Amino acid sequence: MAELLASGGSMEMVRAAFDNGADAVYVGATGWSRRRAQYEMDDAAIVEAARYARSAGKILRVAFNTLPASSEVPLFLARTEALYAAGVRDFILTDPGLMMALKNRHPDTILHASVGCTIINVQDALFYKEAGASQVVAECRMGKETMRRIKAEAGVGLEILVHATTCYTLLGRCTMSSYTKHGHRWMHRGRTISPEARTAAASATGSVSPTGTRWARPGSSRRRAWRCRTGPTSSPTTFPT
Repeated sequence: MAELLASGGSMEMVRAAFDNGADAVYVGATGWSRRRAQYEMDDAAIVEAARYARSAGKILRVAFNTLPASSEVPLFLARTEALYAAGVRDFILTDPGLMMALKNRHPDTILHASVGCTIINVQDALFYKEAGASQVVAECRMGKETMRRIKAEAGVGLEILVHATTCYTLLGRCTMSSYTKHGHRWMHRGRTISPEARTAAASATGSVSPTGTRWARPGSSRRRAWRCRTGPTSSPTTFPT
């Protein structure tokens, strides 16, 4: 079965995508996705979008597709627990450990392996299937024959990006930006560092800021400079079902 998946970075974008034919829409959780900060959504907006999707008989997927530090795992579980309690069941992840943790906690969740997993062959697809993913995103330069083999031999759904950026290495495995700017503390967090993570990191070093600090990149170019901006810290939120 073919599914048309679109991206959404606000409630208006989510509504527009669904109303114009998308079967599913994915959104980035604030501070936990690979998207620019202005195109991520907080928990309240995600819950509203998920309710709209259900009312239309469609699917909303929430991306937590970064590679967190071990200290962030409890924060991830708390954040996803709040969304699960509000009815969200579909998630896009990169880290196989987080996939297993979420799947073990909630077996009815539907997990997709992000493009950041850089799945390039059948063995990669089988690995993420074992971790709990039922669908994987093909690496941007994957050939049709490899796609056919993954479908036939791995038995998982396959997502193909109609348009995407490419990297001089492999998309998802290039960590140069993270290394040069954050010393590998926050992997693939080029757009935004999670509010919870920056608070935890600051607390660990004894230099917590009253407003918190978010690192964001002003544009999509890898050559552009990074900047620091401040914003309120956040914590997991519970919502009525």
